[in-house]
Amino acid sequence: MTEADFVPIVLEQVRPHFHVAQEVWMKHYTGKAIRIDAAIKPRAGCRFPPGVYGLEIKGPRASSNGGYSRAVAQCVDYVNATFDDDRFRLHNGERPQFVFLATLRRWLWAPKEKEYWQSDRIIGRLNVGIVTMVNLRNELRIELCGERFWSVTDGARSDAATFNRKRKVGSR
Repeated sequence: MTEADFVPIVLEQVRPHFHVAQEVWMKHYTGKAIRIDAAIKPRAGCRFPPGVYGLEIKGPRASSNGGYSRAVAQCVDYVNATFDDDRFRLHNGERPQFVFLATLRRWLWAPKEKEYWQSDRIIGRLNVGIVTMVNLRNELRIELCGERFWSVTDGARSDAATFNRKRKVGSR
């Protein structure tokens, strides 16, 4: 399966719960124009904290350790950028609350693999989360800091509305 094959599969699962704008331009703090796969915003009744989020979708190349690291670094770049797209004018100048990464390997095998848990905790502190499918229930799930943040069945975790989305800088 290629990345081009994987993107519509992820978006098909996301669209019932989120408004999706594909291929959205952003402006990195360095001034460079970058493009994220999608900007997503919860639909009414989604039980997801309000705001605009980024979604980056990666195919098989992100399955290796080096590929996964590059995909995470790319998401961190999006976290440090603002929306800058004429089709998305309402949110131009805003930064995404979080950027969620969907990789083919995590999509298919996430519930069985614990090897990512520590890295998920680290990247969560950089405002990057993970999108997976829970194979047993075939449901879309978003994880942040190695824990369920939201799922189709259960909605947002109990503290999601008050979850501190403010970026931490400097000493922690």
